[in-house]
Amino acid sequence: MAVIDLEATPHAALQAMHGHGVRGIRLNLEVSGQRNHDFALTQLKRAEQLIGPFGWAVQVYADVDVIAELATDIAALKVPVVLDHFAGIKTYKKDEQKAAFATVVELVKRGNAYVKLSAPYRASRRASTMSLNSPGR
Repeated sequence: MAVIDLEATPHAALQAMHGHGVRGIRLNLEVSGQRNHDFALTQLKRAEQLIGPFGWAVQVYADVDVIAELATDIAALKVPVVLDHFAGIKTYKKDEQKAAFATVVELVKRGNAYVKLSAPYRASRRASTMSLNSPGR
C-alpha cells in the first residue's frame, strides 16, 4: 500500500509504483480526523479512478461511523476496499457503534470489502486483545 496525493500523483508515477510491486493505496481519513461523508466519498471516487486501471485495492483508515455512512458507496466501487484497523470499530464503544458494526458486517458480506485485523491497540483499551474476539469473528 502506498499513501499518495490523489490530486498530484501522475499516472506515470502510479505505473512506476506498480512496477515496484505496489498494489494499493491508502486513504488516511482518521489520521486527519476527517469525518465528512462528502469529502470521504470524493476521495474514494478519485482513488477508484486512479487505481482502477491497475487492478489495485484501496485501503481505508476511517472511523466505523464514516464507513457505515459510506457502505452503499463502497459496495458500488469497482475496486476492492480494505477497511483498516478493524474497520474503525472500538470495542469500548460497542453499544453506541452497534448499528455501524452491523452495517460493516453487511458490507463485507457483499464481497467487495474486507476488514484488516491490524493494530488491535486502536480498537481496544485493554492490554490484551481478548476484547477483540467478537469483532474479529
